[in-house]
Amino acid sequence: SNKSGNLDELHKLQRNLIVAGFQNLRKNGVMVYSTCSLSRDQNEEMVRYLLETFANAFIIPFQSNDVEGFDGYAFLSDWNT
Repeated sequence: SNKSGNLDELHKLQRNLIVAGFQNLRKNGVMVYSTCSLSRDQNEEMVRYLLETFANAFIIPFQSNDVEGFDGYAFLSDWNT
Protein backbone atom coordinates (compact mmCIF):
# COMPACT_ATOMS: atom_id res chain seq x y z
CA SER A 1 0.00 0.00 0.00
CA ASN A 2 1.06 3.58 -0.59
CA LYS A 3 1.36 5.18 2.86
CA SER A 4 1.75 8.66 1.37
CA GLY A 5 -1.44 8.21 -0.65
CA ASN A 6 -3.29 6.96 2.41
CA LEU A 7 -2.14 9.99 4.43
CA ASP A 8 -3.25 12.32 1.64
CA GLU A 9 -6.70 10.71 1.68
CA LEU A 10 -6.90 10.96 5.47
CA HIS A 11 -5.93 14.66 5.36
CA LYS A 12 -8.58 15.29 2.72
CA LEU A 13 -11.16 13.50 4.88
CA GLN A 14 -10.08 15.50 7.93
CA ARG A 15 -10.40 18.78 5.96
CA ASN A 16 -13.89 17.74 4.84
CA LEU A 17 -14.87 16.90 8.43
CA ILE A 18 -13.62 20.21 9.89
CA VAL A 19 -15.41 22.14 7.12
CA ALA A 20 -18.65 20.17 7.61
CA GLY A 21 -18.46 20.74 11.36
CA PHE A 22 -17.94 24.46 10.90
CA GLN A 23 -20.69 24.80 8.31
CA ASN A 24 -23.16 23.04 10.62
CA LEU A 25 -22.60 25.31 13.62
CA ARG A 26 -25.63 27.17 14.86
CA LYS A 27 -25.51 30.96 14.74
CA ASN A 28 -22.90 32.12 17.29
CA GLY A 29 -21.92 28.48 17.86
CA VAL A 30 -18.51 27.44 19.14
CA MET A 31 -16.48 24.67 17.57
CA VAL A 32 -13.84 22.86 19.62
CA TYR A 33 -11.23 21.17 17.45
CA SER A 34 -9.29 18.43 19.16
CA THR A 35 -7.17 15.52 17.98
CA CYS A 36 -5.17 12.77 19.63
CA SER A 37 -2.26 13.52 17.32
CA LEU A 38 0.86 15.64 17.68
CA SER A 39 1.07 15.93 13.89
CA ARG A 40 1.28 19.49 12.58
CA ASP A 41 -0.70 18.36 9.51
CA GLN A 42 -3.60 17.20 11.67
CA ASN A 43 -3.53 20.14 14.06
CA GLU A 44 -2.09 23.53 13.06
CA GLU A 45 -2.54 22.93 9.33
CA MET A 46 -6.20 21.94 9.72
CA VAL A 47 -6.89 25.05 11.79
CA ARG A 48 -4.98 27.19 9.29
CA TYR A 49 -7.06 25.68 6.46
CA LEU A 50 -10.30 26.46 8.28
CA LEU A 51 -9.22 30.05 9.04
CA GLU A 52 -8.14 30.63 5.43
CA THR A 53 -11.32 29.08 4.01
CA PHE A 54 -13.86 30.93 6.18
CA ALA A 55 -13.47 34.64 6.87
CA ASN A 56 -15.84 34.32 9.84
CA ALA A 57 -13.76 31.61 11.56
CA PHE A 58 -11.55 32.74 14.43
CA ILE A 59 -9.75 31.38 17.46
CA ILE A 60 -10.97 32.05 20.99
CA PRO A 61 -8.00 31.64 23.36
CA PHE A 62 -8.72 30.19 26.79
CA GLN A 63 -6.93 28.97 29.88
CA SER A 64 -7.59 25.74 31.77
CA ASN A 65 -9.21 27.68 34.64
CA ASP A 66 -11.78 28.98 32.11
CA VAL A 67 -13.22 25.45 31.84
CA GLU A 68 -15.04 24.14 34.90
CA GLY A 69 -13.42 20.99 36.25
CA PHE A 70 -10.14 21.42 34.37
CA ASP A 71 -8.16 23.53 36.82
CA GLY A 72 -4.52 22.63 36.65
CA TYR A 73 -4.66 20.89 33.26
CA ALA A 74 -2.45 22.15 30.47
CA PHE A 75 -4.33 23.43 27.41
CA LEU A 76 -3.02 24.95 24.25
CA SER A 77 -3.82 28.62 24.69
CA ASP A 78 -1.96 30.00 21.70
CA TRP A 79 -1.77 28.67 18.17
CA ASN A 80 1.03 29.30 15.70
CA THR A 81 -0.78 29.56 12.37
